[in-house]
Amino acid sequence: MSGSLSAALATARGRAAALAAAGAAAGAAGAALAAPQPRRPARCYFEPRPDGSTDRLARWSGRTWGKIPWDRSPTFHLKGVHPLLEKYASRLVDGVSALDAEIGPSALVPLCGKSYDLLFLCQLGLGVVGVEGILRPICEFRSEHQGRVRGLRRSTPLHLRADGTWAEGADFQAADGFAGARPHRVFKSGPEGLGYYADFPAVWHGTVPAGVHGTRPLDLLQADFFEASPAMLAGGTFARRGACDVAVDRGGLDAVPPGARRQYVAALSRLLKPEGRVLLIVLEYDQSQVPVDPTGKRSRPPPFSVPEAEVRRLFPAGAWDVELLERRPETEISTFSPAFSGVTVREAAYLIHKRPGATPSTAARRAAGCAAVAGALAAAAWATRDARRGG
Repeated sequence: MSGSLSAALATARGRAAALAAAGAAAGAAGAALAAPQPRRPARCYFEPRPDGSTDRLARWSGRTWGKIPWDRSPTFHLKGVHPLLEKYASRLVDGVSALDAEIGPSALVPLCGKSYDLLFLCQLGLGVVGVEGILRPICEFRSEHQGRVRGLRRSTPLHLRADGTWAEGADFQAADGFAGARPHRVFKSGPEGLGYYADFPAVWHGTVPAGVHGTRPLDLLQADFFEASPAMLAGGTFARRGACDVAVDRGGLDAVPPGARRQYVAALSRLLKPEGRVLLIVLEYDQSQVPVDPTGKRSRPPPFSVPEAEVRRLFPAGAWDVELLERRPETEISTFSPAFSGVTVREAAYLIHKRPGATPSTAARRAAGCAAVAGALAAAAWATRDARRGG
């Protein structure tokens, strides 16, 4: 590890306890692509839209974040830096070289919520891109850490250009009147006139003071992680090369239905540079004791069990090098979730290296291609509908 990163790691560890205590107080104040086809549980945990696309965020928005008071956090939110990230941060950043020398080393945090890990990574000297599809945790993160994070005042919508690149600014579809809800758009009178303005995906730009590293960028990409692409990162965040050097996944993969895991890992891979590294932290338990609900109506799981054999299947040898760092008991989950009462749960940490030249599997490429075609067909459908209505 470079001397500067070593010093930053020591400093960040010293600040972790202070972050947890101060952040809790600030929070109280602030509150005044897959296997060929996802298995049935994935289709139940995700919801189809009228245009044929998939809504992967409705469950989290409605059931998880939407059903708790504004002065409380979901049970999976850890009010502090994750101990296994603190313990193995040096392994994650040791000898890392920046894909973009001008920006410096960078970290990706998928399904980031309002995690304290975002700040910890910035204090290590990393620029951080957090990807979160739900608005509420982004707003709460901004409120709870307003003394440590600059910016994040407002979001900027992103839109897809005809050439396949993404750019900041709201795409506009003119309309004489309201013609029904459209995914990721809001009907209003705005700078371009009356019509539908894109409001998703969007980006929140911020910075974090990082001691000897000066100020590090922190961009929160409000997007469906499955649909995030290198072009979206390049056009909407500081990661202009479209990928990050390392990734930290805690509570991401084990929140995804088993039938969608390959698609999730494909998304992670395309946003990680060649020879990039992943610190993966997942839960393990006997899934039959907390069975997957075929209707998707029960609140548990997630989290789903992700045993070691599954990790190695998702990150196969030849494309990835997988090292089990530690496996330890997880005893707190049963205190806030009766479904896990009496269930032996363990937390496992892996350091995963992406091999040079690693490419997505054939299934992942096929899924990505199908997603692109579906998106194009949906866009064409809306355009045809507008044309017929004269909008």
